[in-house]
Amino acid sequence: MPHLPRLDPHPILRANARVLGRIDAQHGDWRALMQAVRQEGLSSSSEARASLICRGLRPTEAELVGCLAFDEAWEFVDEAAYLRWAEEQALNLFSQRSEEALRSFLELVAEVRKLGSDVSVSPLRTHVPFLRGDRVFAKVVPARDGQLRVTVFPDWRTAADTARSLARAFRAVGARAEASRSTKRPHPGRAGAPRRRR
Repeated sequence: MPHLPRLDPHPILRANARVLGRIDAQHGDWRALMQAVRQEGLSSSSEARASLICRGLRPTEAELVGCLAFDEAWEFVDEAAYLRWAEEQALNLFSQRSEEALRSFLELVAEVRKLGSDVSVSPLRTHVPFLRGDRVFAKVVPARDGQLRVTVFPDWRTAADTARSLARAFRAVGARAEASRSTKRPHPGRAGAPRRRR
């Protein structure tokens, strides 16, 4: 299986670093809290979350540390773990459709990188967002027919140079592009552990 070109840390890592720093400042070392929860003999991260809220943590803080206590979501606090996880997620997401979808995705990443050095490619579980700073300007998913479906978010489409560059990138790989109907740009990721599918 091919390796992806360079991927970038997702903004959620910075958000979670701030959360853990706030816990350290207000409640003491978050790792000590995590170990204390592990020693309680709880059976799930949701029980750990409840215990941590009783200890004075905010719900978002408790959610993150509770997940870490059960070895969940480390990819969202550790950059090296995230980059390994992100490559695996992106490769699985596109190669499950077809080798052609994966090849088109790799070509699209190379084309989108040409938009500038400030563009980042930071895969998540269900899609791959393209960002400038913390702002998502497009996302890509595999379509059922093996092609790529790219959603471009409205406020970025108004920038003519970005729109032209994206259109060239999509044509180069045969991707189907669509404009998001939402006027809101997607949040790049809230602090905490993203919900896992059961």
